[in-house]
Amino acid sequence: MMQSTPPIMPDNFAYYHAAYVAVALVYGGYAASLWLRTRRVREGLRQAEAEAVGRAEAPPIIVDGR
Repeated sequence: MMQSTPPIMPDNFAYYHAAYVAVALVYGGYAASLWLRTRRVREGLRQAEAEAVGRAEAPPIIVDGR
């Protein structure tokens, strides 16, 4: 009677597949966080610029050409 030998290379396709899905989710989440952070910073800069323009002081008066 002949016994079957186990395969030389283990079948780990499922682990590779799960790892690639996990990495894709991590990179996707990172890209989304960068996009949201960029949007938030740009909006903050627009608001700060609008506030700075609204409270800008008059330029100093030049006396004697100095």
